[in-house]
Amino acid sequence: MNKTISTLAISLLVVACGDPEPQVVETETTTASLSGTVVFRERIGLTAKSRLEVELQDVSLSDAPPTVIATAAIDNPGQSPISFSIEYDRALINEQHSYSVSANVMDSGHLILVTDSISPVLTGNAPTEAQVFTVRVSQNKLSQPDASIVDTEWVLSTVNGVQVARRERGPEIHLKLDGSDGSVSGYGGCNRFKGSYQLSGNALTFGDIAATLMACERGGDTERNFLQAIGDMEEVRVIGRTLRGYRQGQLTISFEADPSR
Repeated sequence: MNKTISTLAISLLVVACGDPEPQVVETETTTASLSGTVVFRERIGLTAKSRLEVELQDVSLSDAPPTVIATAAIDNPGQSPISFSIEYDRALINEQHSYSVSANVMDSGHLILVTDSISPVLTGNAPTEAQVFTVRVSQNKLSQPDASIVDTEWVLSTVNGVQVARRERGPEIHLKLDGSDGSVSGYGGCNRFKGSYQLSGNALTFGDIAATLMACERGGDTERNFLQAIGDMEEVRVIGRTLRGYRQGQLTISFEADPSR
């Protein structure tokens, strides 16, 4: 009898001291979706090798390039009008700022269509859906070749959607791919670095990158984000004098060819 009572007591103790039922904690997501259509102002047929790239941009500053908030890309998108959807972080949207959607279309690696006007969205009295118009790239622009991805000094423009200001003194944050020996070198704003890379079509990967170990008062966060972003790049595209780096189809970093070279 005592044994039975003891066993029952232990069983009740285990139940009483067991883990409590898990509670579901709801977290508020800040992800939102912006829909729209891209319309060609001119009749043009796209091939199966075409690609539509759409960007949600902060265009508040008239004297500076827009800041990219989010991107979307569609391979072989079909013909005009083309529907699209961009996922973005609502926490990045400032109700006092102005936002627009831009688009460009590439076919067989060549830029053929670009946005020709502002398409305001989200804030103020702007619509929640975007209608973006594109025009054919002028023959003059088409006759100018894209900058070479190798042997060009690429100056950092944006990283993770944040515009990087040009430096008042000293060298700009940049990288350069040497076409002769497969090496990459550059400057992160505090330290210089060097390593190796592999380029196959639009696929770009980096090997081990070694950097100097200078301690700088400012620019450390930008340098870390810069080095992380180039290390994560999987795909690159050159449009004119702009180099764009992507990870899993999302734009993460962009550069401009050094205008002094």
